Amino acid sequence: MRTFGVKSLISVTTAASIILSVATLPTYAQTALDATLEMAKMLDGASGGISGDELVVALQEAAAAGQAMAMWQLGTMYENGEGVAKDPAKAFAYFSQIASDNADTAPKGVEADIVAQSFVKIGDYYRDGLPSAGIKVNPARSHALLLHAASYFGDADAQYRVGEPLS
Repeated sequence: MRTFGVKSLISVTTAASIILSVATLPTYAQTALDATLEMAKMLDGASGGISGDELVVALQEAAAAGQAMAMWQLGTMYENGEGVAKDPAKAFAYFSQIASDNADTAPKGVEADIVAQSFVKIGDYYRDGLPSAGIKVNPARSHALLLHAASYFGDADAQYRVGEPLS
């Protein structure tokens, strides 16, 4: 019969408890974009005592401090008219600010997905035009923005859109 030392049993016990504790940890968002979407879902309809106006003000302050996630949230809110009056020009301004401030952020960095998707959204605005913001239809500019998101950030949505004209 094989005997085990105390150290071996402690190691096995420790390893088992670590594995069990990791398995019971909650799963968190993998990217900043996922985290933003999760935050939006949490706040949707359940603001936890914060009024819509207070939330917008808090996001605007965070955006003014350069926080890309706050700019992204505001951009999507204005783009879709969620919690604010729909204003594509303001949405374009927030997405443009993200892209401008973070164009050379690390491709696998924490906020890379938000930056890449901002390039995609700006590309959409140039593809379709946005007269209220003085944006004329510009397919070449749209393609260049999508190409940057596709090649530098490796954004799958942008890669698909860059390949669309070929099919």
